[in-house]
Amino acid sequence: MNKFDFIGPWEGLLDDKHISFNIRRSEDNYSRFSRKVLIYPSQAFSKAVFPGIKEKDEKALVAELKGYQNWEQVKNHALTIPPHLYSFLWRFGMNHQDSLIYIQKVGPVSDDISKSFIKALKKYQSSLAMNLAPGQIYLIPDTAVTFNKPGRFKQGYARRVLIIDVRTDQLLMIPFSTKIDRMIKQTDILFDSSNPNGSLSPEAIPAVENFPYTIFNHKVALRVSSVQPILRDRFIQIAIVPIGAVRRELLQVVRDKMKQL
Repeated sequence: MNKFDFIGPWEGLLDDKHISFNIRRSEDNYSRFSRKVLIYPSQAFSKAVFPGIKEKDEKALVAELKGYQNWEQVKNHALTIPPHLYSFLWRFGMNHQDSLIYIQKVGPVSDDISKSFIKALKKYQSSLAMNLAPGQIYLIPDTAVTFNKPGRFKQGYARRVLIIDVRTDQLLMIPFSTKIDRMIKQTDILFDSSNPNGSLSPEAIPAVENFPYTIFNHKVALRVSSVQPILRDRFIQIAIVPIGAVRRELLQVVRDKMKQL
């Protein structure tokens, strides 16, 4: 029987180079020591790994994380096992083989920690499902986005996606991209708050959304041409956090553009 055949969570050590915290992490903040992680081998979470940080001792890493992530959200969806903070916003999946190869010194956590972990995780999962509606923007791992190229190189950071349709067992999501030079102008939509032109028009090529959303601080493209179906349960397993919503007017333009695909 191998070490992940039991119901978790477990704890172990993982080389820090395997952990991104779902951001464009700087190499300067990688530790030469292995990092404490929690492992939840439940099939519902695809053997998720939850890295921990020592908030008081890793000030440079904390500062970098705060540059990418809302720290209130980070701590609201987290479990503290002194001296470590484990935020569910940092979790990532490892397949069974990777887990066996890389995670060392694996052992079960105490019953009290296990109960606290599962309670906090269920609360977090409920919050992900509660916000799931057309128009919501979520962060999800870039590894879950295909851009119609299943074999594309996947990054370690999180990517914004727009939820356009939610059904009982499936939903449609559309990824955002900062590589606006790759957008298909006939169908994709440019988010550019500095654009002086009039209101959003589905006939424009490209259509430009100039509403000043606070979650965008530079130009991004909504890649309608890369709309992607995903099972609802799978989305809840991998989604990181909802971060905002778009205007209803934009949703209608997106649907108009989708008819051209």
